Amino acid sequence: MVKIAIIGSKGFIGKHIEWYLRQRGEKEIFTYDCVDSNELNYRKVDLSSEESVHTIDVNFLLDLRVLLLGSIK
Repeated sequence: MVKIAIIGSKGFIGKHIEWYLRQRGEKEIFTYDCVDSNELNYRKVDLSSEESVHTIDVNFLLDLRVLLLGSIK
């Protein structure tokens, strides 16, 4: 199973990407944004702070071609 990170998950695009991936049955989705939230697998991150950015787990495989083009049939 692939781990997926969504940075900016509380924004318009991030919310819809997360919804789409959950509809596809993806289980390991980790979300990041600059607002507080109690959601599972969510971490508050300030992208203007280098220290905060280093808390993002970079062990993710993200292929936007599969994400964006995989739904076109």
